[in-house]
Amino acid sequence: MTWARRTPTRRRSRRIRYHRGKAPTGTNRPDGLAARAGGCLRAALVPLLCACGGTSSEGEADAGSAAGRDIPPATVDARYLTHVLFVAADGTTLYGSFDQAARGRRLMRTYDVGVAGRAADWTTLLRVQDTLPAPRAAWRVLPAAGMSVLIGDQGQIARLRFSGEGEEAPWQLSIGQNVSDWTGPTGQRESLALAHLDTGEEAISGILFFRRAARALDAPASAAGGRTFLCADSLGNAFLVHEGTPGNPAAAHTWINGAEGSWGRVTLAPVEGEAATGEGGAAGPGWRFEIPEAGLTGSFRPATGESPTGAVSDGRSGADWPRAVRLEALLAGDGQGFRYSGVTVNLPFP
Repeated sequence: MTWARRTPTRRRSRRIRYHRGKAPTGTNRPDGLAARAGGCLRAALVPLLCACGGTSSEGEADAGSAAGRDIPPATVDARYLTHVLFVAADGTTLYGSFDQAARGRRLMRTYDVGVAGRAADWTTLLRVQDTLPAPRAAWRVLPAAGMSVLIGDQGQIARLRFSGEGEEAPWQLSIGQNVSDWTGPTGQRESLALAHLDTGEEAISGILFFRRAARALDAPASAAGGRTFLCADSLGNAFLVHEGTPGNPAAAHTWINGAEGSWGRVTLAPVEGEAATGEGGAAGPGWRFEIPEAGLTGSFRPATGESPTGAVSDGRSGADWPRAVRLEALLAGDGQGFRYSGVTVNLPFP
């Protein structure tokens, strides 16, 4: 599979046309680490979120390094919630949640990262819950025992490396070129990027969704949230659908034939039984969606053997991943139908 490396452009046409059998040109292993990620979060909480800007020189840090030590504390008590979601055409999926709360001179953090290979159960790569001295950039994901972080030249996450246990090879997620980025309805920064996941045996190309949101601790907690669907195919195409919430209708973002698109007026509804029948003919719960402005319709259903609720046993620690569900997806447009692999996660806001 080949993923596009060209500069993304917005389509002038209102509808998306597929070129069957033609994948965007490029390379399987993006090497120019995201040049457009980073910057500050644009939201109503301007004094808080503008602290997320600035640049830093590229470098990698491990737990116990100078990162996080001898740094002036953050000036605002706030909670920062970062999510990364990776999916490849073969169904390989990674889900990461990095939850940090800065209060005074202390930073409380909870990190959870899980991975599922082709038809394999979810396995924990990282689970951390601890308290650290608060750094100035309290929004930034920090290294931890079992995880190192490579920071790009604009302060963005460029690589996450997870130590294997025993004789297991380490896993590595490398984030390449952004193909689309935007500010969400509640001010959170979101983006789609080319990425690859190195399992120690092979490097798997895919698409990555990134979200960072923030809230001052003295502000009311957000009740907003909703399910996010991320899908990729073997031709290098991908799309993202956000479930609507009260006051914020469903929305979609596409990366098809090497062009990005952002779409409103999306409809997304759950279905049961035959309406959600997959390729193997087994009926089950699922979702149907339509993106009228792009001329696209489609459906999602849990992948074969996947729990509809996502409460699958973790093979390493016996814990559960209650939100992530791998998917089989169909996308129809321009008189053609295409199959995708994907994942859906209920992503909260701070």
